[in-house]
Amino acid sequence: MCVRLKNRNLALLMALIMSASTFLAGCGEEEVAEPDPSIVVETVKPGSETIELDGDFMGTVEADNTVTVTAKASGDVTGTFFEVGDTVNAGDLLFTLDDRAAQIGMTTAKVAADNAAIAVDNANASKSAAEYGMLYTEATIREKVGTMDTDEMRLLNAVTQTKLALKTAEETAELAKEQYGLAADQYDELEDRIDDLQEDYDHMNRYYKELVAIKENATRVGNMSADDAKSYIQNTLGISNSKLDINSETDEREIEKKYIRYMTGNSASTETDLRALVASAQAARSSVSASQDASSSSKDSLRISRFSAAISKETA
Repeated sequence: MCVRLKNRNLALLMALIMSASTFLAGCGEEEVAEPDPSIVVETVKPGSETIELDGDFMGTVEADNTVTVTAKASGDVTGTFFEVGDTVNAGDLLFTLDDRAAQIGMTTAKVAADNAAIAVDNANASKSAAEYGMLYTEATIREKVGTMDTDEMRLLNAVTQTKLALKTAEETAELAKEQYGLAADQYDELEDRIDDLQEDYDHMNRYYKELVAIKENATRVGNMSADDAKSYIQNTLGISNSKLDINSETDEREIEKKYIRYMTGNSASTETDLRALVASAQAARSSVSASQDASSSSKDSLRISRFSAAISKETA
């Protein structure tokens, strides 16, 4: 229980005391009234209520598991299809790689494999011819072994020789036909491969020249002021500045980088990267050219083989 004195009662008490004193002083012996000794108190009933507490705290959230994603093949990244923090599912396309170098390597390997297959076929054909020659030689040796004393044995031997020669001639003719057909098919296939290599070379040559032109233009842009570079790109090269996002750009080097990225599809962003692309394209072009030379040499050999097979087929 709480006890409180009201200020109003206390002031009233003091006023009575002062009035009594004045009255006693003025009247002399009149009786002074005594003050009221009672005290007024006020009670308050205790109670309960809910107090809410809150606060701000700082912390870091980390994943329980992390996964590192790497590509099975190496190459320049040509496009990405996600942002940091995105949720991805199994099988989603995350990024693409420039596979032109791999395609060129595969084409070169295919040409080498085809040339090896041609060599194996030629070796098998030579082996078959040698086996038939050995058969004929063995028959001849058997004919000469022993002594043929009678005309009957000589006639029998002559008949055997004739039959064997006829059989050998028939087999030789059939083999010649097969060899001619094989040589003709191989020649046609090689011509098709040479045409494909020519297309690959033309494509790679155009790509190489485009990279050289991009490099030359990038060098010019890098040596200009920002305003001249934007004007050169817009008016001379015919590329809108908005496509390169350089309308408000004031750094000529940044303009050069954006031009390189735009022209190479983000495969390069600096002159160093561009020089590496040019060197790679030049090497690939040389590789395709070497494959063309090898295929042309094989074509000449196959032409001779086909001609020889044609002669054998006609004379068999």
